[in-house]
Amino acid sequence: MTRILALALAATVGTATLAAADTSYVAIQPAQNASTNLELNLVTSATDATLLIQNLNGTLLGSAPLTAGANTNVKVSLDRTPVTDVIAVIEADGQVLSQDRVEISRM
Repeated sequence: MTRILALALAATVGTATLAAADTSYVAIQPAQNASTNLELNLVTSATDATLLIQNLNGTLLGSAPLTAGANTNVKVSLDRTPVTDVIAVIEADGQVLSQDRVEISRM
């Protein structure tokens, strides 16, 4: 009986993680100007989380807290001006809920 309960709990936790991934995303954004300030119009997270902005090599450039649900006009201060597109990662409790590429305008 204990084994069945453990398996049921593991299945439930796995399903919750998949559901969080389905409802956590960065909405399509217009190209961002190359600057140390990034503003994302809409970031939705299934749970309280952190938005990480990374360059394409995975180096962290900046972060911002997120609350569960829709977060509008999310502003992130970056350590340096990105020279390429960046990756917006929504992370909660060490789990990546979403990764989305954000275009950086090079004009």
